[in-house]
Amino acid sequence: MFLSSGGGIYGETDRADESTLPQPKSYYGAHKYLAECYVELDGISYAIARLANVYGPRQRTDLEGGVVAIFAERLREGLPVTINGTREQSRDFVHVADVVDALLVMADSRIEGTWNVATDRATSILELLRALEAAVSPAVEVRHGPAPQGDVRSSRLSIEALERDLDWRPGYDLAKGVTDMG
Repeated sequence: MFLSSGGGIYGETDRADESTLPQPKSYYGAHKYLAECYVELDGISYAIARLANVYGPRQRTDLEGGVVAIFAERLREGLPVTINGTREQSRDFVHVADVVDALLVMADSRIEGTWNVATDRATSILELLRALEAAVSPAVEVRHGPAPQGDVRSSRLSIEALERDLDWRPGYDLAKGVTDMG
C-alpha cells in the first residue's frame, strides 16, 4: 500500500525527521496523520511519503499550499502580491518532478516505511517571492495580510532517511524549480 501524507503533520518544525512526534496545527495535518495511523494499523506492507510543500508547472492557485503558483500567477499578470503573516515564515519547497522521482524510487523498493520527501532547505516566503520575481517578473506591489488559521512559522523536513534507505536526493533547487513557473 502507498500513502501520500504531508509535512503538515509535524506542525512547527525545523528539520523534522520521521521519528519527530506529530503535532499538527490544522485539520489538514491532523487528517494526514490519522490516515497514516490507519495504514500502519492495517498490518499490510506500506510506504508513506510525507511530502513537503510541493510546487511545479500547472499547479492550481485555489488549493492549500499553492503559494508558489499564486505568486507566479500574480507576477505574470502584473497584479499585487499579498504575503499573509510575516515575510519570514519558512517552508521546505519541493518540486513536483522530485516528488515523482521519490515516489518511483519508493515503488521500486522492497523496503517499507515512512519517508519525508523534501529538500531539507528552509526558504522564507520573502526569499520565495524574490526567486519568483527573478524568474517571472518584478512585483508591482507587495501587500501584507494576517497569518491564516493554523499557519506555521517554520516547516523544514529532514531527508536523511530517504537518502540513507533509498539513495534519493532532490534534483531541483528553488532557483531551477521556479524557472518553469513563468
